[in-house]
Amino acid sequence: MDEDSLTAARGEIIEDFIDLETMVNTVISAHYFKEISIPFYYEVLYDENFSFGFKLKILAKIVPQDKQNRRHIENLRSLNHIRNYFAHRGAQFLPPGELGENGMVGFVPDPKNLDKVIDYDKLYKDFRNKQTIEFQYLDKLIKKIAESKFQ
Repeated sequence: MDEDSLTAARGEIIEDFIDLETMVNTVISAHYFKEISIPFYYEVLYDENFSFGFKLKILAKIVPQDKQNRRHIENLRSLNHIRNYFAHRGAQFLPPGELGENGMVGFVPDPKNLDKVIDYDKLYKDFRNKQTIEFQYLDKLIKKIAESKFQ
């Protein structure tokens, strides 16, 4: 992935992840308050110390403990990891005329395996595939909570 593509992908992934996190916040608030509690939503769920990982622990307690829901929670955790790679891992681009691995990008080691290069193309595709599925999953949860509120 070249520098311009990586910059664009970073923006897309961070923005799309914000949408997913907003949906998780909505599920949590609606579950405990039977509506969206604006003070809880902004003062608690939006607090910088209220991590996405903690939100997933709460979500896992809200949904039935079955294989399908566990898979969705793991996918959301994976999406968070991918988002973190794009948001927090640097990209070393070589000066014009110098080719690095993959022809364009300098070596950016994967923190889980320092001998490997971060494959941003693969991470981007993985994010896109899982993001669509998990968006639909969270949308169904929100609708289910809304339906139970009005019954």
